[in-house]
Amino acid sequence: MDWCEVNKFPHEADGIVTTLSDRIQKTENHYTVNFGVAHEWQIDLCNRVNADYWVNIPHKTYDDYIAHPTDNYWTKLATLVKNTLKPELSVYVELSDETWNQAEYYLFQYNYCNQKGASLGLTGAAFHTYEMVRIAKAFKDVFGDQYATHVKPVLAGFIMDVNWSRLLVNAVSNTTVNPYGIKFDNLSVAPYACASSLTNNVNMLAQHANIAKAAGMKLTAYEYGCTEGRTDPATYNFYTTMLDRFNPYLDLCIHYTHTGSWNGWGWGLLDHTGQPMSESPAYRAVVDWGKAHTAVAPAPSKKAAVRAAAAVQRPTLVLTHRATAGMYGLNGKRAMNNERLQVCVVPAGTTIRDGGR
Repeated sequence: MDWCEVNKFPHEADGIVTTLSDRIQKTENHYTVNFGVAHEWQIDLCNRVNADYWVNIPHKTYDDYIAHPTDNYWTKLATLVKNTLKPELSVYVELSDETWNQAEYYLFQYNYCNQKGASLGLTGAAFHTYEMVRIAKAFKDVFGDQYATHVKPVLAGFIMDVNWSRLLVNAVSNTTVNPYGIKFDNLSVAPYACASSLTNNVNMLAQHANIAKAAGMKLTAYEYGCTEGRTDPATYNFYTTMLDRFNPYLDLCIHYTHTGSWNGWGWGLLDHTGQPMSESPAYRAVVDWGKAHTAVAPAPSKKAAVRAAAAVQRPTLVLTHRATAGMYGLNGKRAMNNERLQVCVVPAGTTIRDGGR
């Protein structure tokens, strides 16, 4: 999400993106900025590793749409993606990051959706869908007959709030919210778990999956992970059990995060890039689980900044990396972007999504 500049603390209000020109540009020095990676470089990385592109759209770009209905952030980004992303790759499109979340880091998008929704007689959840409909419409207008096969709009919910997902999905059939008949491919949640919460989270996943299925959508995890004990040998069995139990419900499963310290913003499978697999039972579990559910599983490369197997059946397993580039997946699907643009080697046919904060 940081690659796409969607999250800000209150003291960073002047940095909230509204137009495409507000974003870091391709020609800027990415090593001296604290936030963001140009869309051009994100797409370039996806092309290099044959990865589908998962892009997060800043919430206030809606203001640009209101001011310029036919020439705005969304239409310009859609045109850039259509013209520069490899034609065999897809783009996943998500609004902001966790607009349901009232924590300080997310208050801008939470308040924005609720205030804009109230002005239209909608809930915050319904406005999330309202804005996503118009983003998807912009992409559809640009992509034309390629839209159905190349663009995958996402509705992002909250694992512990089934009603939020229901509101998101029900709003799709509201003609005020969706006068264009836009269809959505993915309902997405973040099923973080530990030993004491796994069963409850799996039960919640089942409920979200039922909502998604009834709406003709797939359920995906825009983030997931274990919130405790990555170096404990018992973590190996927990991770494999967790993935086994998530497997029936998730079509795309994105781990947060690949490398980094355990703190309030994520739980790295590794402390640092290049750390031996033997030192992280959690990391070995994810890689082994991928190999057991894949048709092709090459050995991890010692030179890869991000390492794993390839092509898993379901779910697509993806690792995010806060400090290096994006994430990688195990399947013909995956998604990309993150905090610092460094070399990233991933198996063919992944999706790269930004898991950085």
